Amino acid sequence: MPPNPYELDSTVRSGRADVVLAGGGDQLTPVLIEPYHRARALAGQRGGREWASPYDRARSGIVLGEGAAMLVLESLASARARGAAVYATIDDTCSFSVASPPYDWPLRADAALESLQPLAGGVDLVCGGANSSRRLDRCELDLFARLLGRRADAVALTSIKGAIGEFGAAGALTVAAACLALREQTVPPLCNLHAPEPDAPFRFTAGRAAPARLARALVCGLARGGAGVALSLRAPV
Repeated sequence: MPPNPYELDSTVRSGRADVVLAGGGDQLTPVLIEPYHRARALAGQRGGREWASPYDRARSGIVLGEGAAMLVLESLASARARGAAVYATIDDTCSFSVASPPYDWPLRADAALESLQPLAGGVDLVCGGANSSRRLDRCELDLFARLLGRRADAVALTSIKGAIGEFGAAGALTVAAACLALREQTVPPLCNLHAPEPDAPFRFTAGRAAPARLARALVCGLARGGAGVALSLRAPV
């Protein structure tokens, strides 16, 4: 999941802090691997391929990874005053919760639609948290299709977890990737996507990043247990 956007964004907007650092890091260790292994949630544990393939219909489970990302949040005036490169601006944020088993993702996330609707207008790119699990990926495809409706076929959907795997700081890296996508006007690729779910209406970029005109991006993360956060980002001007 991305860092909690409510608290961080409001801290800067309210003037309680001039600059906020948001992010995290995670290391691939036995304490991370063991719970997923016991739950038989890892790719290859049930006879399929060991690969990370978000939104692919042949996905077989999670591949774990490690990494770190840190983002600098500050007012646009502050960034310009110090000559900083502006990668994106935050338009809006929300948090939500949906009914879910305590240690798994929900089958459906319809309860999130009302919270997410104000963030969906004019979105060109959605960066989800799909991690190659059967349940989360299916839940996201259904949620985003309902959220975007007839516009879904014009929106690019991606998840960078096909490249980096699943771990605690993957949300921070996803936000960083969305900011870079807006600045570079490029859609991050869905690594290892060979055959998307047949009813998925989105534009998918497989294998390689693709240039695109991107004005707004929606980053959405849904954790096991049903808690979620989202933020709407705008390309810098």
